[in-house]
Amino acid sequence: MARVTYRGEVQLTEGGRINRIALLGLKNVLTNSQIPATLTEKKNWEGFLMTETVRTDIKGIELFIFEKGADRERLHLHISEVGPGTRAHPPHQHDGQEIFYVFSGEGEVLFGEQTHRLTDNQAVHVDCRVLHGIRNVGETPLRYAVIIAR
Repeated sequence: MARVTYRGEVQLTEGGRINRIALLGLKNVLTNSQIPATLTEKKNWEGFLMTETVRTDIKGIELFIFEKGADRERLHLHISEVGPGTRAHPPHQHDGQEIFYVFSGEGEVLFGEQTHRLTDNQAVHVDCRVLHGIRNVGETPLRYAVIIAR
């Protein structure tokens, strides 16, 4: 049986016993100054019997479980929130592919010489070798996810 907790986690139960948290729980988005400077990894987190690694230091994500065999160097996810007229960082380039997914607000994604406006529940997939970035062009906070594959 599966159930969603108040924090957005999915728990799988068998015979009334929680076997494993299956998804990640999102929490309030951290500002850059709140992100831990060093990597924090835990094994057998909070008494859950696990063979995977659990991280609690990823921007905007309370709990992120990496199952055995998952390659953290090839796929990355974080959640950001920026105020009106701002961006998390300047446009940049790097290897890989990237998806911007907007939860709420109004963003403008730069891709080379092009721009794409995104609002709630919209996404764009870009080649990271081209100059790219996202900024808030609305009047409310922009909350979005970034998925990077290398």
